[in-house]
Amino acid sequence: MSKQGRRAIWPGLLASLAGRDKSGQGRSGGSHFNRFNDSAWSVLEFARQEADYLNHNYLGTEHLLLALMRGPNSATAKVLDNLGIDLEKVRLAVEGIIGRGERPVGGEIPLTPRAKKVMELAVEEARRLKHHDAGAEHLLLGLVREGEGVAAKVLESFGVSQDLVRAQVVNLLKKDSVVTC
Repeated sequence: MSKQGRRAIWPGLLASLAGRDKSGQGRSGGSHFNRFNDSAWSVLEFARQEADYLNHNYLGTEHLLLALMRGPNSATAKVLDNLGIDLEKVRLAVEGIIGRGERPVGGEIPLTPRAKKVMELAVEEARRLKHHDAGAEHLLLGLVREGEGVAAKVLESFGVSQDLVRAQVVNLLKKDSVVTC
């Protein structure tokens, strides 16, 4: 997805993450969020779709988890599948914890503070692994590292730990070039 396409889909997201207002004018602070690759941006778009599907007026860690599980060729979906977790079980668990909204939400959907933290941690994970860009696999690592959101509770309910996910992702990254989300 081009930078221009990302700006059209996520003006508020990019602004808040980049330390800019919606017009693109800078505020104090900088950004490393332009370091996301196409797989990470696809996850964000899928997360938006998940929030829409559940009629939620925010994008939280649970939506990121659901998005990370989409796509048969998704590396993150393979990791979670290897751990015995499937999309429908996670969707049921998410709905059991937070339910569905009463009506569809239109317009921009803001990220929760925890979801923003996941994105920050994803960039840190990419750096930690000496990768230039943060991808879907780094978002998964950030998600488990954040450890307190709805997604973390869902993963914990399935007996999945941060260490287990990290080992699976690192193993996958070592095996070959990753085909991500």
